Amino acid sequence: MMGEATLFQRADQVEAAWSVVAPIQSAWNSAPPPDFPNYKAGTWGPKEADEMLTRDGREWEETTDIHEKTSARNS
Repeated sequence: MMGEATLFQRADQVEAAWSVVAPIQSAWNSAPPPDFPNYKAGTWGPKEADEMLTRDGREWEETTDIHEKTSARNS
């Protein structure tokens, strides 16, 4: 790697890249945060996920239900 200039960007390339990225970062920092439905780790997710599937006539199938259905079928 030493002395292999093709592995690195020149200073003018770095400056050009930052001239594109900096305005985007500035816009993101000045905008209000989006209303994003987060949820705690270990839970099944936000209610918005259920609502989205319901609109399409679908529903989540929990893994515990799958095991119970398989056990019932095999009995």
